[in-house]
Formats: sequence, C-alpha cells, structure tokens
Amino acid sequence: MTNQSTAATTVAPADLKAVVARIEADIALLRMTCDEPISIKLSDKIDIEIRPAQDDDRVLVGRSDWGFTVVNYTTEGLILDVIAEGDTASLHMVNFHGSDLEISSPDDLSSPTE
Repeated sequence: MTNQSTAATTVAPADLKAVVARIEADIALLRMTCDEPISIKLSDKIDIEIRPAQDDDRVLVGRSDWGFTVVNYTTEGLILDVIAEGDTASLHMVNFHGSDLEISSPDDLSSPTE
C-alpha cells in the first residue's frame, strides 16, 4: 500500500493542476447530488463541510475538540462565526460589508510607490 503523503510529494507540478481540476469537479458533482451537508476530512483534526448546490455559499471548517468556523458569503457581504465545541451560539462574530471587500479601482491592486 502506498503512503498517501509520500505519493503526494512525488506528483509532478504539471500533474497537480490535473489533481486540482479533478477535486474541483468532484466537489461540484457532490454539491449537485447531495441533499445534506457532507463532511470531508482534510487532516486528523480538520474537516470541511460541503453543502448542497441549492444551499447558500457557506463554508464550515471544523477542528476536533475546538469547534468550527463558518464563513458565510451573503448578498450583503461576509459573516464569520466562531463556534466553540459543544456549543450552538457564536463565540465571536464579525461582519464585513461587500463594499469593504471589493476592489474599487485598478489602482487598489498597484504597489505603493517608494
């Protein structure tokens, strides 16, 4: 049996794009076919929740024994919620209005002059 972490380090850079494309396609298929959120393990302690396509653009990242963080993109902006393990109420919430997140002009991307 091949060690997955060793196999991942031997993938050629050109092949990484194909791996990412396959993962993205699989996630899109999963979102189109699932009726309930599905958890995917990223590591021993971290998982992400994949939501059905008809749901909102919310991403839940969990860490075992610590709880989870919800990243919720809404029509108004971004809401981040931190929820402790075993709790249902938000331990901390922060909101960002969409206008604060958008690039207002191409100059916003340029480097400051020295």
